[in-house]
Amino acid sequence: QALLDRTPGSFDDCVIEKTLTLRVDLPNVAPTEKLPDDLDVRASSCAPSGAPFGPAQQVYAPTPVDFAANGETLYVADSTAPVVHVLDTRDPCEIVELPPLLPQSYNDPQALITTRRVAVSPRTSKGQNFLYAIEESTASTAGSVMVFDVSDGSNARAPMLRPGSSRITQEPADRIQYAQEAADVEFVNQQIGAIDPVTGVSVDQVACDPRVTDLTQPAAQYQPNADLTVGAGPGRLHGVFAFVALHSGQIAVVDVDDLDAACRRPVSINPGPTENFRGCAGDPNANFDNPRTVSDEVSCNVVQPHRARSATFFLNDSHGRSAALRQFPRLAGSTGKSLPTDQSESGKQNPMLLAVDFSETEPAQVFVGASLYERGGSAASELIVDPAKADRSSIALSLVEPREFFPNEALSLTYEGQIAAKATSKLDPQGAQIQLDAGVSGRFCSMGVQDIDATRTFADQFFPNGASETERDAFVATHTDYVQIQSDFPAEDSDYWRTNQGQTCGAALADTTDEVSALTGRRFCELWFGPKEAPTSRRDLRVREAYQNMLVAEPRLGGRPPELLAQLVGCCFPEISEYSVRAGQQWIVRGSARGFQHSIVTDPATNRCAQSCDPVLQGRSSRALEISCGSNCPRSDDGSPVIGLATSNREFGPEQACVVDNPRGGVTPGQPGSECIYEQGGMRFAIYRGRTPSVRDMQFTWQLRGGFIPLSISVSTGSNSLPEQLRFIPGLHTVMVVDGGTAGLGLINLSSLGNRPIY
Repeated sequence: QALLDRTPGSFDDCVIEKTLTLRVDLPNVAPTEKLPDDLDVRASSCAPSGAPFGPAQQVYAPTPVDFAANGETLYVADSTAPVVHVLDTRDPCEIVELPPLLPQSYNDPQALITTRRVAVSPRTSKGQNFLYAIEESTASTAGSVMVFDVSDGSNARAPMLRPGSSRITQEPADRIQYAQEAADVEFVNQQIGAIDPVTGVSVDQVACDPRVTDLTQPAAQYQPNADLTVGAGPGRLHGVFAFVALHSGQIAVVDVDDLDAACRRPVSINPGPTENFRGCAGDPNANFDNPRTVSDEVSCNVVQPHRARSATFFLNDSHGRSAALRQFPRLAGSTGKSLPTDQSESGKQNPMLLAVDFSETEPAQVFVGASLYERGGSAASELIVDPAKADRSSIALSLVEPREFFPNEALSLTYEGQIAAKATSKLDPQGAQIQLDAGVSGRFCSMGVQDIDATRTFADQFFPNGASETERDAFVATHTDYVQIQSDFPAEDSDYWRTNQGQTCGAALADTTDEVSALTGRRFCELWFGPKEAPTSRRDLRVREAYQNMLVAEPRLGGRPPELLAQLVGCCFPEISEYSVRAGQQWIVRGSARGFQHSIVTDPATNRCAQSCDPVLQGRSSRALEISCGSNCPRSDDGSPVIGLATSNREFGPEQACVVDNPRGGVTPGQPGSECIYEQGGMRFAIYRGRTPSVRDMQFTWQLRGGFIPLSISVSTGSNSLPEQLRFIPGLHTVMVVDGGTAGLGLINLSSLGNRPIY
């Protein structure tokens, strides 16, 4: 009232009429958001990595830093307390603080999560409102965006967990995260009117409906035309969207309620309840192709609420670049020399990488460049998945989740590949074991090292009918990660070889009857372990126990008393030694963008590395097993088995997993060997053993052509742009950008998504 009583045009100081002291009331039990179906899977034997979650109980002093209004409710960001304050402002003279929203982390339950910016969406077409809050913390998700459901009647107080997160490897389930931190977030609501044919009046809040074929109807007026120049498309914002200002100088766009979403999909339909390889399910019994009413993009999940918007059509033609290969995969030996994988005599000796059908009714397919190859297609475009007939390597690309494909990513599949970069440690014998201590810088669990216990859990997926302890023990012995010692021995003129310890290396094995029995000292070490340029398998140490900063290993090959073998390692390698950790008889997928994905976490009680029970992490596996053939394997015309036979090793026993009786036609979903199909990160394939054993560092390589590109807008043509604040101006259909780098303003036109600076 004091403001209204003033003389118009006066600029006296404001009179504070009412002050509200904020509270920080944390519940005794932190609430948890309802888990989506794809995340609602947990096993008591796994170390949890997420819910239930919440900050430790402490006393916090509130520090309000930003606010946003939703009707008569005010939300206040707090930079020191793990709350977003919720204020009922219906009576401005008696503002009431309600129970707060609770910023928390699904990935890091113990992290203290606060906020620095908040924004509330306008009401969506479904009557919902969402609050976006930028995280302030020291966690790995700092600067990401949390989503809260603040719709009428919603009781949710924790960040939303988005469906489909189990198949998106690079983003937390409860965060919108970019490579750079967010500075501000703002919602825009743009309604593109359609003409009502009865009244001739423009109407808003109409969604595109691909089922409507009468082009005079409002719902059909948003459909894309044949050449995709008009109607639904990535550059047209029709509905509610979030703009996120990034420290990179870009403004990222997030889909919230895209009214054109239903028309951004393939023409093929899937009425069934189970998603097909395009991510489509529950489709109406309609024809979207005659006439064409949709964009015919290759996936049904190009547009998803609260996820990054695509900058292009997800297509493999002149309108867009979706998921395709630049060329079919190629195989190289451990020396880098190219190896054949055809039906020639030399090609049959090598492993084969082949695509696998998506289901019993969905044949394998993949775009290579702009050409589609499909199992059962024409002779020129047939994708052969039978290892007895294939003349080249291949993989299939599952299009369920477009965001799994990083633009132009280079990928490799390496036999017994390195889990992480080389490291160094003292090799410290302790009885029958050797300890490697990485100190405070150790990150073995974070790197995904899999010890004996973790491998025992890993084995479950390869024994669909269960396994005996004998079978499981044999699997663990062969497939557990191992340390490969890569250092040389002390120089020949080193004083170490004149000490009693150095001179007697190998003496304890003098009663053996092999080629080194008469030798001791450095010469014994050379013959036993081999030089670093030509190492023997005796340099390999199986990882018995893995901790975040320490490994406990044992000789991978036995045949001698384990205590003597452990002592020999310490005797021959007395100095700080270089080593790498490799996967035991597994193929390792690594991408130039995604790196090596794994489901290993640190057990907080023991600090030991363990398999996670979190479905988000379980969907992040970069490990694959090759398929071999049983003793009754079908024979080729020359009498040899069609693929490599399963082995029986003197040290480890007979091979247990991924052994099929008949690989002709390739493994198929639901049939024997299907548990060995690799399907992660949008890739789907099987590896068939060659007639000669695979060799460490054999490698298949391929590269994506295209991928999912998030939509972003440049604030400035220069490199010094630093967007700090965003404001939506509805009347002008623009977003105003406060640019701290140029000390100016910019206006983003929502029609063209172009930026015009104002200085």
